[in-house]
This record gives sequence, structure tokens and C-alpha cells, in this order.
Amino acid sequence: MIQEKEWGKLKDSPNYIDLYQFILDADFSEILKMIKDGYGYDDDYYIDILNDYKIPINFKLKVRFTKSEVEKSIVLNFDSYKITIYENKNTRKMSNQSLNPKSYYNYKVEHISNDYDTIKKRVFEAILKDASSKNSIDVKEIKPNYDDKDAFQSAFELILNLVDSKLENDKKWQKLTDKDKKDLFFKSILLHMQINTAIYSILSKYFDNSFHFDSTREIPNYNYKLKNGQYGRKKYYSLLNNIPNESLISKEISNNSIGEFANKYKKVMRFLKENNLGDYIYTEKTETEGKLKLRHNNTTIDLADTSSGLLQIFPILAKIAFWKTTDLKDDKAKFSIEEPELHLHPELQSKLIGFLLGEDGEEKDVNLIITTHSEHIIRKLQVMFAKGYISDDEVIINYFKNEDGKTTVKKMELEDDGFFKEPWPNGFFDASYNLAKELLIARDN
Repeated sequence: MIQEKEWGKLKDSPNYIDLYQFILDADFSEILKMIKDGYGYDDDYYIDILNDYKIPINFKLKVRFTKSEVEKSIVLNFDSYKITIYENKNTRKMSNQSLNPKSYYNYKVEHISNDYDTIKKRVFEAILKDASSKNSIDVKEIKPNYDDKDAFQSAFELILNLVDSKLENDKKWQKLTDKDKKDLFFKSILLHMQINTAIYSILSKYFDNSFHFDSTREIPNYNYKLKNGQYGRKKYYSLLNNIPNESLISKEISNNSIGEFANKYKKVMRFLKENNLGDYIYTEKTETEGKLKLRHNNTTIDLADTSSGLLQIFPILAKIAFWKTTDLKDDKAKFSIEEPELHLHPELQSKLIGFLLGEDGEEKDVNLIITTHSEHIIRKLQVMFAKGYISDDEVIINYFKNEDGKTTVKKMELEDDGFFKEPWPNGFFDASYNLAKELLIARDN
């Protein structure tokens, strides 16, 4: 134990003693006193000690696709603990002003075997709770950022507060050895810094910026119950509160009325009208109920009664039009779409892809992952590539083939003229050619 006279000399002359060795040798109570007396969190010798406790965080992303969601969780392994972090959807709020809100997370810490682990679990949970209530910091690597003095200070303040307010009188904490207390103290600071300077920016990237459309689109209800004049957040792809009413549509969806999304929504309506799918889609409300309506050729019908082709593409176009990235400005939203060609005739399939990929010259705010069996969609990509609308940096075409229970992936590269560098595998483009050939043979016979 460092004697009080040595502590006094240390306070008067920091160079009198090896500070790094002092902290290693000191009792935990002396370390706390040292910090509170002015040798605080911005000093380099604490960084040296954290290096002794450095524990990498290994993590894996778990993904489950539902009809209209991508459910994700992050599993972290830290100091023999498994920490599962997942989105708490009940606390997410969505409005016209904030379409991609700050996320909040639930977490589960697993591994308890003794009093030390019980205390450690409580501390780790407090760190996660603290981190989940803050905006993420955009750091690309999963490692503590020792240059971030704010994170360093935040970590010390949180752990000190936990010790003073929650642990000091806890019988399990009092039973811990001095070594265990110091071990937990510095490991907790390390975890806090890693969580705050890296993990939550990664969570925001993975959790906030993705949406999934499975191959079967949801059919809208005829009526929706309203609460305080608002639709339920999860109803119909979370779109309902963003679709304007007819009076706004009649004013050409004024930018002053519904903000920066007006122009994008007008383009969606223009696409529907140009393809004879309808003039516009709007929401109609009473005090307690809301409906989705389609106006087409001076006739109004419920959206639920419209064509399957319209119901196939409208939620995709509207969701992309209303999407706004707020937390991570440099990361585009990721939309995965299964078989967008279903219920669409060939011409509309190709027009849909042209619209989604910016054939109109507008830069898109999203990344698309599309699965398809449509040769018309692939041909449209070839044409757009040949005309310079898309490039190798923007589009990757992969062919998936299953043989003997194993799936292989082959990247299909394009020449500058839009033709493939290698022949497309059999059973796709050649199918229509072979049928035409059979038809000609049958006619001649």
C-alpha cells in the first residue's frame, strides 16, 4: 500500500514516483482518491494502464427477414461475456419531420457464476444503458479511441458515479478483492469507450438504414383506426403518416406543405400516371378512421381494390421516396427487394428498374439489393449500362446456381457495350429463344 506521506509527495511532485506503477500497486480506494484529487481522466498514464487491460470486442451480425422488416441483432463477446444488442422498436418514433429516427437499443448480458460476475454484469448493463441513450459517434473501427478525451472523461465519470451511488454499500461489492475491483474498474472504462466510440455507430449503420420487401406485398386495409389523428407506426410499411391528403395533392403537393419529400412523391405519382396505374394516391381521414384512396380517370377507389401490379410497386416507390438518412450522412439506406417483377408486365418491369436506378438523371439516396428471375430486368440493366446511366461501380450482377444442395455465386461482368463478357448460364435468356425456335419448327411441320 502507498503510504500517505508518499501520496502527499505525489500530489506535490507528480514526477517523484512512477505514476504508472503507483496505480498498479495502489489500493482501489487510493486510485479513486487520486482521480478525485486532480489526477484525472485526461492523463496519459491511464491510457498506459488501459493497454494492459485491452480486450478486443468480437461481434457478429444476426439477420432475420420478415415480410417487411430486416430484424437484426449484434452479438458482442467481451471478457467472457456475451452481450446481445437489438433494436427496441417500441421506442422508435416516426414522423414527417424525422423519418429515420435515432435508435434505442435493448441488450442482454449473459454469464453469471459468482459475486464478482454479478457485479460485473450490473456495471456492464449500466454502461450499455448509458451508451444507448446517446447519439452514435461515427468511428469506423472497433477499438477504443484514446484520442477522444470526451469519451475518456465520460467513461471515468460514469464508472465513478456507479461506484459512489450503486456499489459502495453493496455487500457483494464489498466482498470483492482489491484486485477484482481494479480489474472491473478498468475493464468497464475500456468497454464504455469501445461502445461509445465504435460499436453504436456500427449499430446505427446496420439497424437504421435497411428495409426489406419480400415477394408477397402487403394488401392495405380498407380502414385504419387513428390515435390522435395518426396511423399506427407499423401499419402498411410505416408509410401511412407520410402520404398526403387530397387537398395537398390538388395543390401539387406544395413543398411548403409537406417539406422536402414533396418533389420525390410527385415523381412517384407521375410514374404511376405515365404507366396508367392511377393519377395519385392519398389518405382520407375522419376523427377516428383513415383510408388509402386512389384517384384514376376521375374515379376514386380504395387502394385495396386496385390492381395487383400497383400494389406490388407502390410501397417500394413510396418507401424510397419518403426515406431520409439522418444519423449517418455518408451511408445510403439499403433496400432489399424480392422479385419486383411479380404481377408486372414486361414493359413495366423494365420501367420500374429504370426509375429505381435513376434513369431520369436524379441521384438516388438508397442502395438496392434485388433478387429476380426476370430477363427483362437484366436486359434493362444491360441497356442502362450501355447508355452510361450506370457503371461497374454502381451495379453488380450475380448469378446464383444450386447444384447438389450447394449454391455457387458467379459475378456476371459487362462490357462497355452492355453485353456480358461471358455467356449467361443456360436456363435463363435461352429459354425464350428455345421456345421461339420450337414454335417455328412446329409451324413448319
